[in-house]
Amino acid sequence: MTLLTIPKPLREKLGEEATDAFVFVINSIDLESKKDLVTKTDLLEAKNELDRKIDNVHSELDNKIDKAYFELNNKIENVHAELNNKIDNVHFELNSKIDNVHFELKGKIATLDSKIDKLDSKIDKSTSELNSKIDKSTSELKSDIKLLHWMIGIMFAGVVSLVMKAFF
Repeated sequence: MTLLTIPKPLREKLGEEATDAFVFVINSIDLESKKDLVTKTDLLEAKNELDRKIDNVHSELDNKIDKAYFELNNKIENVHAELNNKIDNVHFELNSKIDNVHFELKGKIATLDSKIDKLDSKIDKSTSELNSKIDKSTSELKSDIKLLHWMIGIMFAGVVSLVMKAFF
């Protein structure tokens, strides 16, 4: 407790009882104000309480981060699975379409091969017929040529004999 000294002129003016009362009032005010002052213990308790609150908030944040990480990981895995599923479906559809086109092309190729075989057969038949006609025409021409040779020979012999008769 602090010791208060009241200056002499003020003590003389107030008197002994008023001075004591004045000192009592000042001491009361001093005690009241000290009640509101923070002590080292109060500061330590406040620090400990603040540390507990920080630890709680830190723990809550860690839990929220872990939960968010887990949820995000699950979502990523779900999207990954969906994408793989869609890729597999598209792959299956494409393979199916490729197989269908391949089958259709094989059918068309077989049809074309059949048509080519028929055309080859027709060409062979036509070639054979043409060769037969050419052979027949060649044969007829040969016999006509022989006949012409024979006729020319006879005519030549006749002309020679006429020429000989005319000159001899």
